Amino acid sequence: MITLFGLAGLVIGICSILVAVIMLARRQAMNRLWGIFSLSVAVWGFGAFGVGTTVNADIALAFWQMITVSVIWIPVLFAQVVHHHIESRKQWFIRSIYGLGGLFTILMFIEGWFIGGVRWAFGRYYYVSTGPLFILILIFYFGLVLFTIGRLGIAYKKFHGLRQARTRYFMLAALIGFAGSSFTFPPSYGIDIFDPALLNLAVAVGIVVMTYALIRARLMDIKYIFRSGLFYGSMAAL
Repeated sequence: MITLFGLAGLVIGICSILVAVIMLARRQAMNRLWGIFSLSVAVWGFGAFGVGTTVNADIALAFWQMITVSVIWIPVLFAQVVHHHIESRKQWFIRSIYGLGGLFTILMFIEGWFIGGVRWAFGRYYYVSTGPLFILILIFYFGLVLFTIGRLGIAYKKFHGLRQARTRYFMLAALIGFAGSSFTFPPSYGIDIFDPALLNLAVAVGIVVMTYALIRARLMDIKYIFRSGLFYGSMAAL
């Protein structure tokens, strides 16, 4: 029987896959980067769906490993999207976070380091228990997310017009999505205040908001080019 946690994961997974298909079909680098990021969120969503539909501890553990890998790469890919958006030339930064992401991914599969196992939680499904080094993933996740949002805030003050509007949507999507997903971490430490299932849906909302921003900005670019073409064409005719 599917739980609310599993249902929320399914919604996130489906929304993210649809967004990925739409974005990856486009030629613009920004859209493709967002499509790849959406795939990483889809992995998280379908992993949560698996957790919320199984009563087998071993299977649940495998799905939590899948989720943890996505947790490592989601902030990395989001940072790359923002890096491209603000047109930063600091490629060493991207190489560094990719290197850390790869290192954490390898270490994650060492039994007991990052994941300590699973336990029956909320009377509904198996929840992950953290290992002694899971704190490193938390620091990496929240540190990179906050740093990236900070970069957006700085860029927002510098940009104008369409780029500023897109940056505003970036920040809104990030705040909604990452704020909602952050509530999945406390139960990992045995803090079962409430089931984070519904708040997980904020991730899907964030994905949709950002996708809308990219498509809307592209349409506005087309309109601007069209109007500019008419204007300069008219001036040339005169």
